[in-house]
Amino acid sequence: NNPFKAKEQINMGFDLNSIKPKDPNNDYFRNSVWSWRPLWNFVAENCDNVLTYRDVKMGSYNDGYKISKSKAIKIANKLDDLVNSGEVAQYARDYEKAEKGSVVDENGETLPIKYPFSVDNVLDFSRFCRNSGGFEIC
Repeated sequence: NNPFKAKEQINMGFDLNSIKPKDPNNDYFRNSVWSWRPLWNFVAENCDNVLTYRDVKMGSYNDGYKISKSKAIKIANKLDDLVNSGEVAQYARDYEKAEKGSVVDENGETLPIKYPFSVDNVLDFSRFCRNSGGFEIC
């Protein structure tokens, strides 16, 4: 039995706000809970020399945790390197093959779900990180 109900989960998300953005038109990044989990897991796995255990853990909650400007830039650099090398595309293909799951809605029906992972989302997050001047996860 899945303790989460689809209706509750669909509306949940992670809103990241820039602390000191270079470009005020790119000062916000949002992912649904479904998209944020795999993105943040990927970042945590590949930026383990940048992020502390606390950063990784708190990045899984949307309660205002802050990532510094220097860490945000290091994350962007690492993600850009992984995109340019083709590693993100390969990860996305492998992820697509492996991802399966379901959720129980408010009527007790089992619905298929997908935690999406894409190169485009990684690129959007990288651009946001580079511009953010540090960010807050809300």
